[in-house]
Amino acid sequence: MARDVQNPDFKLLFPEHKKYNLIVFGAQECPRGNKDNFIAAVEAYIGKDYVRIASEGMWEMFIVGFVKKKDIGQLMNVETNQISRGFMNMVGNKGGISLNFTFYDKIFSFINVHLESGTGGKAISRNEMMEKILKSISTRKNLEKVEPDAVSDFNWIFGDMNARFKSTYSDHI
Repeated sequence: MARDVQNPDFKLLFPEHKKYNLIVFGAQECPRGNKDNFIAAVEAYIGKDYVRIASEGMWEMFIVGFVKKKDIGQLMNVETNQISRGFMNMVGNKGGISLNFTFYDKIFSFINVHLESGTGGKAISRNEMMEKILKSISTRKNLEKVEPDAVSDFNWIFGDMNARFKSTYSDHI
């Protein structure tokens, strides 16, 4: 599917990025040919004080993590994983990508998801898709499939949840 190339203003997204030891970023519906350019633009903005620790892509989604160079010695066990949940659970236009690592003796788990869209009962399908992603994506590839929150100290799930509301913003304010 053709998507417009986005050129976000990183000064608005990460205005005080230098105060953070870690930066993890994910995107969905990012044209596959633009992923590397997008990551390079993030790297150019955050500067040489950071190093890329990993990136993982699937279809039009990706996750990438950066750590300050001064902290690289505290980083261990970096792993990525992906779970396809698109057409026939094989196409990666929907699903999840994870980035997991140990940092200062704490286990971090980041999961970027792109869930099914639509209305009319699709909320149940999205919940089921999220459940399957969480049960299938392991934080350690050499272990049995273990849900990330069972072994991680810190968990983040973000992305395009494709939630739909029958009301408008004005109805809620």
